[in-house]
Amino acid sequence: PVGIVDTVMTHPEHRRQGLARRLLVEALQRMRERGLAASLLYTFPDTVPFRLYQSLGYQPYAPTDYFHMVRSGGFRSSLHYEVRTNPAAEDVTAFLNSQLGESDGYIPLTAALWRWRKDERPAELPISIVAVEHEGRLAGCVTLCRAPITSTSGDAFMYVLADLAIDLAADGPAVLEALLQSVPAGAEVLAPVAQAERHLQALLPGAGLARQPGECGMVAPLSLEAAQALDTPPQSWYVAVESVVGV
Repeated sequence: PVGIVDTVMTHPEHRRQGLARRLLVEALQRMRERGLAASLLYTFPDTVPFRLYQSLGYQPYAPTDYFHMVRSGGFRSSLHYEVRTNPAAEDVTAFLNSQLGESDGYIPLTAALWRWRKDERPAELPISIVAVEHEGRLAGCVTLCRAPITSTSGDAFMYVLADLAIDLAADGPAVLEALLQSVPAGAEVLAPVAQAERHLQALLPGAGLARQPGECGMVAPLSLEAAQALDTPPQSWYVAVESVVGV
């Protein structure tokens, strides 16, 4: 088990007093006392927070890219794939566990974890689960998180792709296009994808999503086993999207 650090913030009137460092030192100590193997967080490289985390023992381990697009119309429909909105939880759970189970950082979904991550979400951050079926079996799925954003042009919404999984044996471009059909035309789309996920890294640009520099997963080993594991780069990496963009 690992401990996830999320949303480290200091009030502007109380910055430069070492409060963030004190909070993190306390958090790491509590993780050690609970027997956790490591601590995980996401932040942008080469920033003040990044250097703070490094000084506390966090190591950059899983760089992540952001793939962004403004959804346009004109996706071709496939006669071979059927799109299902909010399919049965047990079907999606089994598919995600089979597709992502070998990825570093992935926690296998159980009924309780599904309820916590999917069913018991804040009303202001609604989600829609979309699956694509082929010959009676799931070929891909994604959780669309409709998250509010604030920009210079005013308030808007962005659709963040979480738990994006596409069967390697399926027609990847067709499955991805079918999944994206559920995003309204004109909406912004953001997909955080680890650089180790070469399949998705190669697939998303073909659907019109442009790669941008993203955050980096940092790990603080709290056990000898975790420290040894960090010597080997991840072959695949599950991005905990809730920790990256707060949705």
